[in-house]
Amino acid sequence: MIVLDAPCSGEGMFRKQPDATQYWSEDYPSQCAALQKDILKAAIPMLKKGSELIYSTCTWSPEENEEIVSWLLEEYDFELIPIAHINGMSDGIGFPETARMYSHHFRGEGQFIAHFRYNGESKIGKAKTVRSNLTLEQKSLWEDFMVHHLNVKLTGTLQTFGEQLYLLPEGLPDMSKLKIARNGLHLGTFKKKRFEPSFALGLALKPSQVKATVSISDIEFEHYARGETISLVGNLSNGWYQVLAKGNGLGFAKVTGNILKNYFPKGLRFK
Repeated sequence: MIVLDAPCSGEGMFRKQPDATQYWSEDYPSQCAALQKDILKAAIPMLKKGSELIYSTCTWSPEENEEIVSWLLEEYDFELIPIAHINGMSDGIGFPETARMYSHHFRGEGQFIAHFRYNGESKIGKAKTVRSNLTLEQKSLWEDFMVHHLNVKLTGTLQTFGEQLYLLPEGLPDMSKLKIARNGLHLGTFKKKRFEPSFALGLALKPSQVKATVSISDIEFEHYARGETISLVGNLSNGWYQVLAKGNGLGFAKVTGNILKNYFPKGLRFK
């Protein structure tokens, strides 16, 4: 799937950003439409047969919306996929499968969206896929954690960035030449002879997918989110637990001597 939120004349944002009217002119929508076509011409060859394209703008200009839809249907092997009209969405002009959002009908700013299925053939050759770069020791540490703490086997390609372990989708193209802030799901960190699960992993997993969980109350959550430890009731074995607040995962934390250590990210803590 390719999602193109195209650069546009921004007519749907005039109410929210009045300054946007300063760069608008009668020729601006047609200039934007030409740019949108150039972007689509570059994107379409990356679609494979049966894949989908979502095209959206924040303008009401037909040149950038329905005329782009018409051009795509005439020039390429696309079909429209109807969009469910909710919360006051309106039919596109001449294309009821698309959706327009008018500020006086829809809770939000002006937008347009169209959903396509591509029935043509891909013009891009098979891409080189990403490969795992784990050492034998790292692989052993991760598998040991997964066996002892998870009820599910996570599938995909494991890759490290420094000491950080990520799970990438199977078949993901090699993006080693791109600058990427976070590639895939952050599983955790390799430390000396051990693996420490990440906050993101504890958010991503359902409680049923984890062997050991510990629930905290609303008041305990406030303390935990401030970076404090929590004294637990009962006798819990030492080790890693998924922390739950109202049944929702809140990362992993280690229990030691009935004390829930604090692993809530410092950048997210309450002040």
